[in-house]
Amino acid sequence: MTKKSTLWYSFQGSKYEGEEPSFYDTATLPWVAELEANWTVIAAELETLLIEQEDSLIPYPSHVLASVPSQWRTIAFSFWGLQNTENCKRCPQTFALLKKIPYMVSGIFSLLEPGTTVKPHRGDTNATIRCHLGLSIPSEDTALCGIKVGSKVQPWAEGKVMAFCDAHLHTAWNHSPSRRFVLIIDVMQPTYANQMGRVCCQVMASIYLATAYQRSEFLRRYLRGKNIRFLFQKGLGLLARLSKALGQSELPAYSKVIKA
Repeated sequence: MTKKSTLWYSFQGSKYEGEEPSFYDTATLPWVAELEANWTVIAAELETLLIEQEDSLIPYPSHVLASVPSQWRTIAFSFWGLQNTENCKRCPQTFALLKKIPYMVSGIFSLLEPGTTVKPHRGDTNATIRCHLGLSIPSEDTALCGIKVGSKVQPWAEGKVMAFCDAHLHTAWNHSPSRRFVLIIDVMQPTYANQMGRVCCQVMASIYLATAYQRSEFLRRYLRGKNIRFLFQKGLGLLARLSKALGQSELPAYSKVIKA
């Protein structure tokens, strides 16, 4: 983290202009070594899951980000601090490894189908470091399969973790003829670790509101011409306080929101 870092959320509507690097040196993340040492265990559980319950993979919440919405699919074990106990039971060894990671807020299998691009976008906040563990990577040729964060491009590699600041504008693609699978892990930046609960509540509230707006013709029609940012932030504050008051630790609503 840089000394000048200021907490930023995408729902604020401003462009992230912080000084975080595009990619981080994973040597600064002590838990990476154990995860990489066990990547074949994780990949084996993913393979079993795909054979037995591939329909448990569902489209990423922000469905407008993928060039073809149904072609970017995920299965969440933990999502901004909320757990999906059914998914954790399906892949117990994967979840056991995730639980060992300090200040882990999200753990998600991510599938990018052939011929799919994740459009340029910014993440929810700069309070976290986003990590990808390569599980099934069709090519390390970035012309075919890779990710661009800011101005820097990197390929994924099987059994290796890459770490980046997803508050920067970033995009990913799979132009190969095969599927790409990674395990997404979000961990709190050390500077913001003591605000983990607050950050998770704020982000989850913004996701619920954004998803409702995207999928509700009534809301889009009603808010047309109004100060959407003001109304959004008012609703966000209410949802965040409600989420904190309820103290939810389970993730029953995650799949409902993104299946709606």
